[in-house]
Amino acid sequence: MIRSVLWFFLASASIPTATFGLTLDCSLSPAASAGGWVTDRYVFEYDLQSGEAFVSDAVTIDYTGGPVTAKISDDSTKKLVFTWRILTESETGQQVNMAYRAAYFKSNKTISVRAVPGGFANHFEARGTCKEL
Repeated sequence: MIRSVLWFFLASASIPTATFGLTLDCSLSPAASAGGWVTDRYVFEYDLQSGEAFVSDAVTIDYTGGPVTAKISDDSTKKLVFTWRILTESETGQQVNMAYRAAYFKSNKTISVRAVPGGFANHFEARGTCKEL
C-alpha cells in the first residue's frame, strides 16, 4: 500500500506542469500472463484544449525515468484512447519497442490497456476502472 501511494505521488509530481482538463487515476488487475508489461496502476493527464497528453505507470518510470507523452487517437462521446511507445528490454537483453493502447470508456469509467511488443506475435492486456481527479 505504501509503495502504491509513493508511486502515485512520484508519477503525479513528475508530470509536466500545465492546466489539464482531465486527470485519470486507473487501477487494473493484470494477470500473471501480462508479464509485468501491463501494470496495476496508470495515471493519465489530458489537456483538452491543446490535445497534450501524458501517461505514467511503473513501466514508464522504470524505462524512461518518468511520464511519457501520449497521443490521443480517439476522443468521442463514448471513449478516449491514448497510445504511446516505450523502448524496453526483454529478459534476454534484446531491445523491444513496446506499443501501448489504453481505451477509457467514459460512461462506466472502465479502461482496457494493451501492450504489443514490436516484432513479436503476442500481446499483454488488462482491464480496470478509473477515477477522474
